[in-house]
Amino acid sequence: MVLKMNKTLKKSLFILISALLISTSIFADKDHNNCNYTKDFVKHTNIKDLNILSQSWKNTIDPDSDEYVTTHKIRYKNGNKAIIEHKFCEMYNYELNYFIADSKFKTTPKNIGELVNKIYQQSTAVKIHFKIPLNIAIAYKLTHSGFSQSKSFDFELSVPDSGNQNIEQAISYTVIKKPSSKYKSKINYYLGVGGE
Repeated sequence: MVLKMNKTLKKSLFILISALLISTSIFADKDHNNCNYTKDFVKHTNIKDLNILSQSWKNTIDPDSDEYVTTHKIRYKNGNKAIIEHKFCEMYNYELNYFIADSKFKTTPKNIGELVNKIYQQSTAVKIHFKIPLNIAIAYKLTHSGFSQSKSFDFELSVPDSGNQNIEQAISYTVIKKPSSKYKSKINYYLGVGGE
């Protein structure tokens, strides 16, 4: 009887260890937070651009969502500033906030589209291959939505990608009216990849 229990115990132990090994291998591609994107997913690679004065990086974890956050701050020689936030775990979120201080910058749909596309191409960790180039899609949306540099706006974008990924996009423009601010306006571009 003792011999039989040993065989039963060994068999049960074998099944338990096998199940544990299988479940471990299923989740091996995720990190300790069960994220699709690991904490070192976004590389700290400075943008090479002669117009940049300084760049800095910061890694944190969002206390509410437990997502990884990598923030890249860029100061330009003309006084403008970009803050790029990569937020990721189950999905990848890219957010560009570009603050305009330079009075020479012409705030037109074409210039906004080109600026957002240039910084996006230089800084995103997930490259999306849009069916329509991003700069053209942004300029088209703004032109056909009654864009005025004196009015703030917030639009969803519908720029399909060639890989049929689940993506969300939005663009906004804010006129900054605080007399104490050195910035006259802010452009925001958001891209979310993944999720449901």
